Amino acid sequence: MGDQLLFVVLPKEFLEETAIRDAIINVWNCDPVMYATFRRDTPASYYAVVREKVRERFTEATRI
Repeated sequence: MGDQLLFVVLPKEFLEETAIRDAIINVWNCDPVMYATFRRDTPASYYAVVREKVRERFTEATRI
């Protein structure tokens, strides 16, 4: 697999920003992975969600 960044996990609100999405795809040459958030939730509320997204994507990437 090497030292290549494979994906970036961010909330949907960040990935809706054109500049952020463009940097991830075209500059960093990796995949954006989105997760939904809800108003007034703390970042700690999403630790398990982010961990699961990373686990899923890493598992997919290592199968190739």
